Amino acid sequence: MQPDSHSLDLDEVFSSQEPLSYPHWYKGRCIYLSSLESDASKSVLKARIGNESVCISPEGYSLRTKINEYGGKPFWLVEEGIIFSNQSDQCLYLIKHSDENLSCTAITRLTPVPSAGLTYMFSDIKEVSENGYLAIVELYDAEKGGSLNESFIGHINAEDPDSPPVRLVEGADFYSNLVIDECGGFAWVEWNHPNMPWDENSLYLGKLAQNSVKSVKKVEAKTGVAGSSYCQVAFNRRGDLFFSVDFSNSQGADNYWNVFVLKHGAKDPHRLTNMEVEFGYPHWQYGDARIVPLDVDKMLAIGSQPAGDTIYIIDPDSESVEPVYGGESTIQFLSSDEQSCSNDDDTCSLLCIETSPQNKPIITEVQISAAGATRDTLVSSPPYSHRVSRAVPVSYQTTEGHQTFGFYYSPLVTDDNALPPLMVMVHGGPTARAYAHFDIQKQYWCAKGFAILDVNHRGSSGYGRKFRDSLYGEWGVRDAEDIIAGINYLVDQGLVDKRNVFIRGKSAGGYAVLRALTEYPDVFNGGACYYGIGNLATLCEVTHKFEKHYTDRLIGEPYDSQSASLETSRYKSRSPIFYADKIKSSMIIFQGGEDKIVPPSVAHEMVECLKLNNVNYEYVEYPEEGHGFKLLENNIDAWSKELAFYQSLFV
Repeated sequence: MQPDSHSLDLDEVFSSQEPLSYPHWYKGRCIYLSSLESDASKSVLKARIGNESVCISPEGYSLRTKINEYGGKPFWLVEEGIIFSNQSDQCLYLIKHSDENLSCTAITRLTPVPSAGLTYMFSDIKEVSENGYLAIVELYDAEKGGSLNESFIGHINAEDPDSPPVRLVEGADFYSNLVIDECGGFAWVEWNHPNMPWDENSLYLGKLAQNSVKSVKKVEAKTGVAGSSYCQVAFNRRGDLFFSVDFSNSQGADNYWNVFVLKHGAKDPHRLTNMEVEFGYPHWQYGDARIVPLDVDKMLAIGSQPAGDTIYIIDPDSESVEPVYGGESTIQFLSSDEQSCSNDDDTCSLLCIETSPQNKPIITEVQISAAGATRDTLVSSPPYSHRVSRAVPVSYQTTEGHQTFGFYYSPLVTDDNALPPLMVMVHGGPTARAYAHFDIQKQYWCAKGFAILDVNHRGSSGYGRKFRDSLYGEWGVRDAEDIIAGINYLVDQGLVDKRNVFIRGKSAGGYAVLRALTEYPDVFNGGACYYGIGNLATLCEVTHKFEKHYTDRLIGEPYDSQSASLETSRYKSRSPIFYADKIKSSMIIFQGGEDKIVPPSVAHEMVECLKLNNVNYEYVEYPEEGHGFKLLENNIDAWSKELAFYQSLFV
């Protein structure tokens, strides 16, 4: 089986699609986060001026916040310009631009440079005075190590950039969703170990007065209900507070993130949406805006379903919820133009990132009026010119009669005399999800003749809280079961060759790869593990603060360094490293040398066990990479090695 003459090459896979994140209106221009063409590891701000995208962040800086390691949106619009977090020192800088071509006219540091082993990291910057800003802050102390970082909401005095932020709200392990209104009110979400933010957290509302917090109130969608997860917090311009929330052990709409509002001056919030649709997403990164103002009172919100996303207009007064735009595309991030939304013609311009099932992501401007919605593409990569294998949704029965989900992609190159090899892809998280939208990386494997099963195993988001929580206590068991059930389903349908089944995954997906290969050794010909987890106890010892106790809930046992090595401990029974002797297939392992989430020591330990058990393996480590590879040359090298690895194993 040979690819046709129009097959993708890896340079096109990794360099033909411009990264697009966090679009905003700024001085009448669409700006967004992207990367330098000459160095994909450098994140920069670009603006759409005429028909060109122009870099508007200062040379020599790269925009990234390392807060909670996963970071998120690294820039924020303020009255004077744009504040951004710089990757190398994590300091905040204010840049100013001319109105005409957005050339950078000034840059000012706002926060202390790292010293004495102390580094401040920031997110959710909000302007509260001419030279004062609120922020969520994480403090790294080299003497204590990253697992003991302190988090708080602080006040930044830009007139004294060498002074540390003043702590206003502290005591919780983590903070997120910091928002302010025009009357001095502000809200935030906080949570504590051992919870992750999508397990249980709390929403608070307070008043800011002279660098202090007053009149703090806990906002509860349902009083006294444990296991509530709040996200997507936003004010409209009259001070009503909107948020999404779901509830553990719930049914119907309560099983999904739905939108509530606490009206300004009201005592209790009330529900606005009552749908089996997700109006939220697990908080891994900061800045994921899915609820934004439309005008003074109404809001826009993304409702997500497996088939695609829809933008709704939500009116808190009439309590109407009307779909206005969307369908089968995935819509990521919303940003509305407050100036256009204040015009007398009742139109509003919003920006979003949209990915259809057949082409690359674009930045779309959506004009909303009483007549409906119209769209215009503002930023796009060169159109995809090859044939596309579209995602076909599949669902199938797994253990104990449970239903699970995924997407099937047929190969673009086939052999009439043989069924195609199967590539099973497992997402990370494990609370992330597979989408039906276009993904050039999946098209690469289809163009090489692979069929793909993109699995949404139990624990994935997008299917409600009950499905997401169903992995708790069973990580490494139910996800592996769902993978095998999906393979069996496709084999029974006569779609794939059961002799040539491969599996690949990253991070938690890499752990699923190792579990599948050790628990179901006769199913697979080979597997690729990117910064996966072989020994759960080692991970707990070396991982960062954000996920320090995540494994406890995933496997259903609190971590204890003494008991984790016992035969009775799930930390041992669920760790693939102790079952490497069962592996019958070949393996290729990729690792970043600077990974702080799954450090290299985790991979090294697994490799030693493969070696001792005479498992055929390859190990590739890129010293300068972290948790997710950034450099073009490293991605191309990894995928070249991975493809050659699979091809050497075909039966």
